[in-house]
Amino acid sequence: MRQAGMLGLHCDEKHWQMLTLTPNDQPIPKGELSQTNQQKEVKKHLKRLERHLPNVLVIGGLDIALKYEGNEPIGWQPHLHLLIYGISRQASLKALRAAYPKSEYSPKPIRHEHIKGGSFYEALTYCYKSLYFPRGSGSQVREGKKRGGLPRQYELELRAYLAKWPIGKRMVLRYAKFHGPTNKTKRRLLLKPPYDKEFEKLSSPQRKNSANRCNVATHKRINRAGRAKVRV
Repeated sequence: MRQAGMLGLHCDEKHWQMLTLTPNDQPIPKGELSQTNQQKEVKKHLKRLERHLPNVLVIGGLDIALKYEGNEPIGWQPHLHLLIYGISRQASLKALRAAYPKSEYSPKPIRHEHIKGGSFYEALTYCYKSLYFPRGSGSQVREGKKRGGLPRQYELELRAYLAKWPIGKRMVLRYAKFHGPTNKTKRRLLLKPPYDKEFEKLSSPQRKNSANRCNVATHKRINRAGRAKVRV
């Protein structure tokens, strides 16, 4: 968060979009999440983004939801929450349709959301969050969202799976990278050309306020429903 502020990523927030991508694959069966290779999953999506959004700045991460049909959980559904910069909503939708087609498991595989003024950091934290929710439309899903988590048996399965992988390995980055020692407290997020120079120019008069803004956002509760959705 602090590094995003120092890079000035919020300075042109009206041109950022939040993008949620859900592949059309069948959900991973309950109890078999540990057999999934998280790194292969991330690389698979990175290749798709490189092919279909070749010149777009991407910062986000892989998320995993418990998919419900009615009130019955049917399995785990990996998906992506991303912030993208450098392309319009219409152009990104057209480019991604072939890579993320509709299916019975993913009726809305591509979702765009507006980032309202001043909400960039809230969107950024949602892209790499540590809270996990059910997906679907049944009463169990509604209760899970109110409760802010999953039933205990599934929460334990998910946490055990995530604990196998180093922090940061779920991140999906294009035209950005981490630099420095593997110690997470000392690593820096860097932008690659041409976006490094672009945001350097945008952020130069605002850098002094960046750290304060991201400190406030870090402690602010994320309310994803508060952002306007765009139908796709």
